[in-house]
Amino acid sequence: MNLIKSVFISAYITVLSLLTLWAGYGLWQTASVGYVGLLLAALPGLLFFVQLFLSPKARTSSLLLPVQLPTWAGVIAALIFGDIWVQIGALVAGTGLLAYVFWYSRLGREESEQLLKGKRLPDLAFVDSEGAAVTLQQFAGQPVLMLFYRGNWCPLCMAQIKEIAKGYQALKDRGVQLLMISSQPHAETAKLASRFDAPMTFLVDKGNQAAQILGIAHKDGLPGGLQALGYDSDTTLPTVILADGNGRVIAADQTDNYRVRPEPETFLLWLDEANVV
Repeated sequence: MNLIKSVFISAYITVLSLLTLWAGYGLWQTASVGYVGLLLAALPGLLFFVQLFLSPKARTSSLLLPVQLPTWAGVIAALIFGDIWVQIGALVAGTGLLAYVFWYSRLGREESEQLLKGKRLPDLAFVDSEGAAVTLQQFAGQPVLMLFYRGNWCPLCMAQIKEIAKGYQALKDRGVQLLMISSQPHAETAKLASRFDAPMTFLVDKGNQAAQILGIAHKDGLPGGLQALGYDSDTTLPTVILADGNGRVIAADQTDNYRVRPEPETFLLWLDEANVV
């Protein structure tokens, strides 16, 4: 199923682009309400992805109503005023959006028993941005916030890391160490680490081994085609873990929708609830 999803997202964005071009060409040729409908059906979804990459944000609404409403208005207009091919194109855009919102975005994950509150984390092994071997035990003694992110290719992950970096002082004041973890190639992690001055430690989970131990590995989670950039097809499910100085889980966010991420204030609430000062 994940393999089908990896193909779907690349195909969906491509189809939206083609439908938008077709609608624009049709409107240039003739002022048809049907083509206006087709443009409305395809363009909002395409603009959503363009905005996501050009101006990344850490989270979106679950239902994406600002995208769905104009899309379905366009589908209705195309069905009423368009010819059969315009109608089919609009329906493809509409059903593609439904598939993206209610199927692709859902991760279908089960909560990992390794991340239950009070569970002691194993001594996981990583490689830091300088290439040195690191274990989780080296961070013992102080609380640790671990963000398992998918990779530099994921705009929501990049926005989430930027958000944490911006508000790091509040976490630092509580003695929290920040670990950003991904199984992406070391060169990508080193590149990302160089962009931030905040005291965050960027780690590589080689072979996705830590993610597998924790039950948060995402087989075939990479969108199709990105393998050409050096990324592995298997990645990690977006996960945030807060552990105390003894390595016991205080709380964990195991989102089932890759577009829905916890707010930074959530981490402070976790600390408050655990009486970590």
